[in-house]
Amino acid sequence: FDGQTTIADEDLPAGFTTRKSKGFYFKNSGGFYDYTEKSDLITATNMGTDAIKISVAASLTECDDITLVDETEASFSWGNSAELSINLVEGDSDLLSSTTRGAISKDTDGNVVAATIDKNIDGITGTPTVNWNKTENKYEKTYTGVGESYSFYLQGAAGGNWSKVSDAAPKLDLTWIIKQDIGNADPGIDGGYNTTTKPLALSSTANTPLSLNLGAGDCEASGLTTLEFTQTAKPAFASVDLLAAANAGYVNIDVENSTLTFMKEFAADLKNAGITSGTVSLTFNNNKVVNNTTTPPSTSASTGSTATFTVTIN
Repeated sequence: FDGQTTIADEDLPAGFTTRKSKGFYFKNSGGFYDYTEKSDLITATNMGTDAIKISVAASLTECDDITLVDETEASFSWGNSAELSINLVEGDSDLLSSTTRGAISKDTDGNVVAATIDKNIDGITGTPTVNWNKTENKYEKTYTGVGESYSFYLQGAAGGNWSKVSDAAPKLDLTWIIKQDIGNADPGIDGGYNTTTKPLALSSTANTPLSLNLGAGDCEASGLTTLEFTQTAKPAFASVDLLAAANAGYVNIDVENSTLTFMKEFAADLKNAGITSGTVSLTFNNNKVVNNTTTPPSTSASTGSTATFTVTIN
């Protein structure tokens, strides 16, 4: 580590070769240079048939006196503060051209925020060979080849004035967790109810339960953000917000048992108003799957998964 990039080529020890330094050296193996600003690739390969998920995080400790910057967004100021940039980068592409990367940073309170990457890695595919194991008296499946691989590396750079930094050396922590991927699935409603061929019949004499599928993995929902009944026959019930406090007795949402129940009082009020059918639209509070990754929910209710179906009143 050469924070102020003062090491000259003639000062390097024997066998120490590097390209133009950015003040941060990783020991490399098998490459043209012994040390560069990029670490060797770390690669995880799925050797099984089940999909796995890898979560990678890079963080720093003992860095209170150091300003953390993102080399891809801003250059070093070379002012009075010590400046450091460490990026976690996916694959073996160049830092500036990589579409998946992140820099270790600090929040407004000065707390370190780790750079993270999450990735799903598919397992071995294809038809297995089935053989009889005489020793264990059972059939066994054997797959050939390997599943997908995933690689990442770290890249560092330093600048500024390091003369006032404390003696405590910054510590770089790199962790990765690999676990079985249970899959990401958006939530919805069970029963196949829709707006064209299969309506849900609401009873005015008994409560009507509807089974909810809350999804799976990173996309699992824990509730609803919108639930609305609409129809055009009677203006008085043109649009009913079923989550509003004023309509608390119309539905019951039981997340633990994944059930949305339309209370008989709701159907009775509609029936007494002469309404025989309508449409129910709902939005879950989940993270949606987008290109095999998930997008976090925003303040807009439209970010979650939706379902719409027709109801009839009996």
